[in-house]
Amino acid sequence: MNKYEAKQALNDGKPITHRFFTPEEYLHRSPSNGQLLDEKGLHLNEEMLWYGRSGAEWDEGWEIYNQEEV
Repeated sequence: MNKYEAKQALNDGKPITHRFFTPEEYLHRSPSNGQLLDEKGLHLNEEMLWYGRSGAEWDEGWEIYNQEEV
C-alpha cells in the first residue's frame, strides 16, 4: 500500500510496517491516547517520523503488520 493508505490504516488502529523495516519493526497507535508508537511501545514524534520518510522510496511498500508471521 502507499503512504497515504498506511497513514489511514494507522488511524484505523492497524499496525503497519514497511519493506525497509526489519521483520520485527512496526508502527501503531496507542488505543488510549492515539500517540504513535513503535514495536517497543516507544512514543514517536509523528511529524519527524514522516519528515524522515518523505523520499519517493517511502511512497510505496507499506503493509499491515502481522505479528503471527514473526
